[in-house]
Amino acid sequence: MSIGERQGTGCNDLARQALEAGGAGYLGDMEPLQLNDQIGMLNEAEDKNALKTAEEMLFHTKGLKERKDLLKATIDSSIDMIQVFRAVRNDKNEIVDFVWILNNSASEKVYGDVIGKSLLTLNPGVLQVEIFNTFKKVLETGIPDRSERYYVSEQFNGWFHQSTVKLNDGVATTTRDITERKIAEQENLWLKDEIARKAEDKYHVLFNYMDEGYCIIQMLYDEQGKPVDWRFLEVNPAFERHNGLSEASGKTIRELTPDIEPKWMDIYGKVAETGESIRFEESSDALHRVFDLYAFRIGEPEERKVAVLFTDITKRTREIAEKIRAEEALRKAEMQYRMQLESEVRQRTAELEHSHHQLQSIFDATLVQMFILEARRDNLGNIADLEIKIVNKKMARETGRLDLVGKRYAEEYPEIRKNGLFNLIVNTINTGQPHATEYFQQYEGAEKWFSCVFVKMGDGVVATSMDITARMQAEEKIRRMEAEQRLEIFRASLSAQEEERRRISESLHNGLGQILYAVKLGLANLSEENARNNPEKFRKNSRYTDDLLSNAIKETRSISHELMPMMLRDYGLQASLEDVCRQLGEKITIKCNVHGLYKRLDDYLELAVYRFVQELLLNVVRHADATIAGVDLNVVGRNIKIRVSDNGKGFDNGKTSKKGIGLSSMRNKVSLLNGSMQVSSNAGKGTVVKIEMPLTAG
Repeated sequence: MSIGERQGTGCNDLARQALEAGGAGYLGDMEPLQLNDQIGMLNEAEDKNALKTAEEMLFHTKGLKERKDLLKATIDSSIDMIQVFRAVRNDKNEIVDFVWILNNSASEKVYGDVIGKSLLTLNPGVLQVEIFNTFKKVLETGIPDRSERYYVSEQFNGWFHQSTVKLNDGVATTTRDITERKIAEQENLWLKDEIARKAEDKYHVLFNYMDEGYCIIQMLYDEQGKPVDWRFLEVNPAFERHNGLSEASGKTIRELTPDIEPKWMDIYGKVAETGESIRFEESSDALHRVFDLYAFRIGEPEERKVAVLFTDITKRTREIAEKIRAEEALRKAEMQYRMQLESEVRQRTAELEHSHHQLQSIFDATLVQMFILEARRDNLGNIADLEIKIVNKKMARETGRLDLVGKRYAEEYPEIRKNGLFNLIVNTINTGQPHATEYFQQYEGAEKWFSCVFVKMGDGVVATSMDITARMQAEEKIRRMEAEQRLEIFRASLSAQEEERRRISESLHNGLGQILYAVKLGLANLSEENARNNPEKFRKNSRYTDDLLSNAIKETRSISHELMPMMLRDYGLQASLEDVCRQLGEKITIKCNVHGLYKRLDDYLELAVYRFVQELLLNVVRHADATIAGVDLNVVGRNIKIRVSDNGKGFDNGKTSKKGIGLSSMRNKVSLLNGSMQVSSNAGKGTVVKIEMPLTAG
C-alpha cells in the first residue's frame, strides 16, 4: 500500500469519527452531509495536508458537539415549549408544510417523538387559527411574530403565547401556556364590571335617598367667554326641599330665578374652568336662603359641568346668630362672675395654704410607725435577715429604742418568724407585690393588735405599722351592737307583720265581711214568691245584690293584691309598679317612671321594692290629702333608687308619724337590705321619701 493510500485510509477513519461524533444534524446551519460523500471527498486528497485537514475537521466537530450539548441543556431547562421547524416546499418552491427538526424537553412531554414528522399531519388545527400562515409569513418576510391564540384542537384546549422567528429555511418557536392568566384576566374584567355596576347602583340609591340637595349643572357663557347662566342637567329628590326650585331639570337658573346674584356665576365658573373644588357657605337674597355648599367639576374640562352638593342652613344660621348674641350676653355675665370667682379663689387659696401647713405638721407628727428594711442575703442568695435602715419618731417612741438603725430586724424581734411577718416581707421583696396584714401578739405584757403594710423598695421594703388594738376592740363592740340592732329590727319586723295582719283582718271584717253580709240579706229577698208578686222590687233587689257581689270581688282582689301580687311574679317589677299606681290612682293622679331596669332583680328585692312603693302610696292616698303623687325608680350602677313624692299636706319632720306599716318600721326593713331611707316633709308642702339600696345582698 502506498503512502497516499495509507494517508487516504487515515482520512476516512478521521472523517467517520467526526461525522459519528457530530452527526449530520450537529453541523450548525449546514445541510446534513452523507457519510459516503464525505469519505469520497477525503479519498481525493492526495497531498500531505489531507491528514492534517481531517484532524482539524475532527477537532472542530467535537467542539460543535460540546456546544450542541450545552445548547440542548439550556433549552431543556426552559419550562416553555421550544421547537424548530424546517419548511417543506413543492416543485414551485411554495411552502406546503413544516417538519420538526428540534424539540426541547417541555415540548417532548406534550408531543412525544416528532422529529422529522409533518406539522399539518399531527396538528391540522394550525390552519384554522392561522399558526401555519404565521410561520409562512415570518419565514418569507423575516419579521418575528408574537401572538396570543386560543387553540382547541388535538391535545390542546387553552390559551397560548407564541413567539416565532426565522431560522434558515424554517422557523423557531417558543410557546407558553397562558390559560390561567387569561382566566384570571377574564375574572378581573368581570369583577371590574361588577364593581362598576354596583358602584352605579349605589350612586343611584345615594342620589335618590340622600338628605342633601344635589345637582349637576352646565355653565353657559356669553360671546366674551364670561359665565352668565347655567343649566340644571340633573337634580335629586331633595333638591327642591333645600332651595325651593321645582321642576328644575333642563332649565336654566335665570329661567327659574331671574334675579339670581352674579356671584354664583363667578363661583361655579371658576370651578368649571380650573377644576378646583370648593366648600363654602353663602347666602342668596333671591332664594331667601343660606346654603352650605360643596362644588366640584365632573366630566371633561371642556364640558364645563359642575356637581353641587348643598344644604339649606338658613334655620341653623339664624340659630347660630341667636346663639352668638346669647354667648355674648353670657360672656359678659361670665366676666362678672369670673371677677367675683377670682376674689373667692384668692381667699380660698389662702385658706388652702393655711390648711397645707397644718397638714404638713400633722404628717410630720404621724401616729403611724414607719421604717425601711433592706435584705441581707446568705451565700446562696436567700434572704437571711433584714437590716433596719431608717425609723421615724413614732416608731422610736413606741418601741422606746433609739438604737434600732443598723440592727437586724429578726434578731431584735424573733417573733416575726413565728407570726409570718418575715415570710410576708420576703415575698414582697421577691414578687414586688405589696402586702398588708393584721396580727395579734403579746407586747410588753399586754395583748395588742397591729396593722402592717409592706411595699417593695430596691432590695428591701418600706414598712408601716400601727397599733389597732383600740379599733379592734371598737369593732368587737360594734359587732355586739349590730347584733342587738338586728334583734331590734327583728322585733320591729314582727310588729310590722302583726300590724299588717291586723290591717288585713280589718279589711276582711269591715270591708269584705260587711259586703258579704249585705249580699246575704239581699239574697233573702230574691225568692220566687217576690219575683211573682212584685217583679219590679225583685229586679231592684237583684241589681243591688249584683252590685254588692261586684264590690266583694273588687275588695277581694284588692286584699289579694296586697298579700302577693301575681303580676309581680308573672310580669316583673315595672309592670307591677305601674299597676299599683293605676289601682291607687282613682282619686289622685299618680305618675310612675322607671329607668334602667333592663332585667329581673332577685325575687326578694323585687318584692321589697314593690311593698315599699305600695305602702308609701297607700299612706299618700289615705293620709296626705294630695292631688298629685309621683313614683320614680332608677337603677344606677349597682344601686336602685326609689323616690315617692306628693303635693299633700305634709307633716312636721320633728314629730314622729306612723302611717300604714309605719315609716320607722320601713326604715328598719331598708336597713336590713343594707340600704338607706330619707324622709323630707314640711307642713303644707308635701312629702318626699327617698330609698337607696344595693342590687345585691352582699
